[in-house]
Amino acid sequence: MFALRKGPYKIHFYRNNPFGYPKRLEELDSPKLYNLEEDPSERFDLAAEHPELVAELTALRYAFVADVTLAVSELDKTN
Repeated sequence: MFALRKGPYKIHFYRNNPFGYPKRLEELDSPKLYNLEEDPSERFDLAAEHPELVAELTALRYAFVADVTLAVSELDKTN
């Protein structure tokens, strides 16, 4: 899960790797939190100011990931 949104808040767990495939995403050392109503360009990380919200959204992430069954990527299939 790259990011999660709840209300006006969006939390990022990964960033795009500018060098691309095969490792297109890089996990962040710590999540980045944005208020999209006040900062739609996602320029101001609010994670340090809202640790309780970061913890809540991170818990939602883990609950979602634990409940998902991953499918085999079509790119990984061989004919």
